[in-house]
Amino acid sequence: MYKVLVVDDEKPAREELRFLLDKFKHFEVVGEAATGAETIKKVTELNPDLVLLDIKMPDMDGFSVARELINLSNTPKIIFVTAYDEYAVKAFEINAVDYLLKPVTEKRLSSSLARFMQFSSDDQVKKIINLLQSETKSGNLHRIPANKDGKIIIIPVQDVSFIETEGKNTIIHTEDNSYTSSYNLTELEQRLEGLPFFRIHRSYIVNLEKIKEIIPWFHNTYQVKMQGYDEPIPVSRKHINKLKELLNL
Repeated sequence: MYKVLVVDDEKPAREELRFLLDKFKHFEVVGEAATGAETIKKVTELNPDLVLLDIKMPDMDGFSVARELINLSNTPKIIFVTAYDEYAVKAFEINAVDYLLKPVTEKRLSSSLARFMQFSSDDQVKKIINLLQSETKSGNLHRIPANKDGKIIIIPVQDVSFIETEGKNTIIHTEDNSYTSSYNLTELEQRLEGLPFFRIHRSYIVNLEKIKEIIPWFHNTYQVKMQGYDEPIPVSRKHINKLKELLNL
C-alpha cells in the first residue's frame, strides 16, 4: 500500500483528489495539506510515498516545497497538480513523476500512478541490488533482482543465460523466462566481475557456463548459441581472443 499526501490550498480540490484516489486499491491518502509549510511538516510526520502537490499556494509555490522535500532523508515522489500548463518543463527539471492539469480525470490519474509505481519499482530494485552486493565479501552478486509483471524477482546468477540491451531496456534471460533490469549493461558487468560472465558484444553479456555452441561466422568472426535459445548472439571481433582464452579453445 502506497501512502499519499494530497496538497492543495482549496478544500474542494483536495476532496476531488481523495475521491479519485479511493478508486485505486494500492493507494491510501494518509493526510492533506493546504500550504507549503504544512506540507513539509506533514511529510516529516507521515512519511508518504507520494505527494500530489499543487503549484500555486499562498505561502510557498510547489517548486519551493519540492526543493525542501528533496533535502529530507526519505524524499517522497511528487506529482504536480495544477490548473496551469506553463510550468510543465520546470516540473520535470525537478524530476517530478508527472504533471497533471486540473480538472484531473480518473484515466489521467491512473496513468500518473502507473508511472509512479514504475519509478518506485526501479528505486526498490536498485536498493535490493546494492544490498545483495554488500552481502558478499568480493563485491560480486550471487542473486540479481529484476522486474517481471510489476513484481521484483530475485534471480540466482547461475540461472542467467545472457543479458542484453533492447532499446533503452536491459533484459535478463534465463533458460525459461525474461526479466527487465533497472541497471544498464555496464553496471551489471561490473557487479558480475569475477563470476563466469563475459561481455562478448556491446549489447550482450553471456554466462560462459550456458554456451552450447560456438559458430564460425563471416570474416573470421563468431556467434554463440545459449542453452534454451536458438537465436545466435554475435561476438565482437575485439572479444574473440579473450572468449577463446576463457573457454580454453
